[in-house]
Amino acid sequence: MKYILTEKELDSLGPKSEIEAWKKAAQILATKVANEVVIGKNSKRVYGCIITKHPDNDFGYCGDCPAHDQCPYEHKEYGK
Repeated sequence: MKYILTEKELDSLGPKSEIEAWKKAAQILATKVANEVVIGKNSKRVYGCIITKHPDNDFGYCGDCPAHDQCPYEHKEYGK
């Protein structure tokens, strides 16, 4: 889910450096989830992340990723 904030609401979140630091941390965690969470109960396959081009990734779309909702990446790829 994405939100549109007014300039005042954005400023109330804190300094932009803190927001950027949060985005960076959130991206690291989302990428780690995509590259390490096993898909399915009897599988050893991970989803993988399009950003890192994980070797086990079948290069699916971001919409199917287990970290999709938490990932701040601005250039996500979606299937039709």
